[in-house]
Amino acid sequence: MATINDANRHVDELVRIFHQYLKEDTRLTPAEIIKGGSLGHGTAIPGDFDLDLVLYSRDIDPEVVLEIGVDNILDRLDVFLRRRLPEAYVYVNKTSFSLQFKLNGVIDVDLLPSPYWEDPDPFHRFLEGKDKKDKMKFSCSAAKWQVKFFKEQPNEVKEYIKRFKAWRNLHWPKGQDAVGRPKSYLLGLLMIKAYEKSKDKSIQSIERELKSMIHNHEKINIKWNDGYYDWTYRLTHEEFQSLLGNRFTLISSSNGVDVVYDKKQQRERTYTPAEVPSILDVANPFNDVYVSGIGNYHCKDPQGSFHPGTGKWSPLVGKIDTFSLSKPLEYY
Repeated sequence: MATINDANRHVDELVRIFHQYLKEDTRLTPAEIIKGGSLGHGTAIPGDFDLDLVLYSRDIDPEVVLEIGVDNILDRLDVFLRRRLPEAYVYVNKTSFSLQFKLNGVIDVDLLPSPYWEDPDPFHRFLEGKDKKDKMKFSCSAAKWQVKFFKEQPNEVKEYIKRFKAWRNLHWPKGQDAVGRPKSYLLGLLMIKAYEKSKDKSIQSIERELKSMIHNHEKINIKWNDGYYDWTYRLTHEEFQSLLGNRFTLISSSNGVDVVYDKKQQRERTYTPAEVPSILDVANPFNDVYVSGIGNYHCKDPQGSFHPGTGKWSPLVGKIDTFSLSKPLEYY
């Protein structure tokens, strides 16, 4: 069985090939290549390697992606990989967002092309006002800030996330259709928040916090205000009211939608109250992981981890009491 070090070595070689030959072969210049998924987050389970490899390029125009998507780019990347990695690359599928392939027979890769944004704020301003379907086209663009957030977590938290994911794989096997399968990203955010809420950081306390959140999920309201975006993109009614007269000046109000002048951003903004329950993505305030992080898993679903989700938590609620954080990863 390949080790995590083996997997990372294969991925590093893949990234080197991109940097060395991609512009020559495709006229796409990589600005950044980010390892997402379990390998990038540092939460990979031995023998279960998944990778979201996000290719950022200034040659990818977000307005063009809005209009026609990335299908043409994915075809060019497929040709590139067949040429440069004829032995290691095995094509699996092409979705609306990604090129899916097997690398060296051990790593399931989703290769996702994305426009390049240096900082999160212009990315979020671009998404603001777009409809849900258009926002989905740019889900992968938040990957580099998501990876940064996970890399900053303590090693013990990453170990607990691995155990949580191994437990998930036991109850919702990856190769079988399953109802209400929680995605790895949701499990990671829940475990991080449980660790933060725990006062003594003991395994018993963290487990209690985790299970309490899941059993009471209809009241859950999680966001990291010190994350990688201006947290005022998503406010509860109470938070919005607290900023009126200070940061916000109300311009108009109609049918539950308020138009305000934001003194910090120096522009008009439209405000719609955030709903509870909610788990906001640490890097994309327009992605509610409470909904997108859980859904019906179909092993032949071409959308893979980028399926929009269902937000149906009852299967997770029904099984969570079988999880024991004290059990080592090898137990599962």
